[in-house]
Amino acid sequence: MIKAIGDKHNPVIQNLISQSMGMWLEEIDIIEEKAKAMSKELAPQHQALLKGLSEINSLYRRSVNLRSVVSHWTRELSPSAQRDMGLSPGGMDAVGPIPQEMRKLLVESQQVFKR
Repeated sequence: MIKAIGDKHNPVIQNLISQSMGMWLEEIDIIEEKAKAMSKELAPQHQALLKGLSEINSLYRRSVNLRSVVSHWTRELSPSAQRDMGLSPGGMDAVGPIPQEMRKLLVESQQVFKR
C-alpha cells in the first residue's frame, strides 16, 4: 500500500495526489492573500502605535529628568518639609511607572508566534 502511494507510474495515485496538491495550493494562495490584506489593514494602527510609543518615551525621558532633580533637591529639605511634600529622605525612584505602561503596549514575539 505505502509503495503504491509513492508509485509515480500509477495514474490513479498520481491523479489523487495532483487533486490534493491543487487544493492545497489554492488554500495557500487564499491564506497568503488574507494575511497580506490583514497586514495592510493593520499598518495604520502600527504607525499610530509607534508614534504614540515615541511620544510616551519623550514623556518618560522628561519624567526621569525631573525625578532626578527632585531627588537631588530633596536632600536639601528638612525632614519635616520632605514629609509635607510626601517625599522619602532618599528622594524619588528614578524610573517611575511609565516603562510599565509602555511594556503593556509592546508585542513580544512569543505572544505572536505561539505553537
